[in-house]
Amino acid sequence: MGRDEKFSTVVSDPQFFRAMFNTFIFLLIHIPLQIVVALGFSLLLHSRGMFRGFFRAVYFLPVVVSGVVVTILWQNLYSFDSGVLNSLLNVFAYRKYRGLLIQG
Repeated sequence: MGRDEKFSTVVSDPQFFRAMFNTFIFLLIHIPLQIVVALGFSLLLHSRGMFRGFFRAVYFLPVVVSGVVVTILWQNLYSFDSGVLNSLLNVFAYRKYRGLLIQG
């Protein structure tokens, strides 16, 4: 089956046009709604209202939380006493890895 045959099969299928119509309707609703919501958030973040700092903190919170979570996960992975890396090394009868310990 060549490329031309596949194209003609797709174009002759009535479900293809229904899917294209549904996608077009979704985009007609979604894009303007997304622009209005984004503009609303922008106005809320740049307003001089009473809760300006709160809204900015809530908006920025996912950025901070994801970095903190990744840091904690890596610390637990490489922990000398209870880390996953050293647990796996113990399973294979190796001694604990001290390479990432802070020398003080």
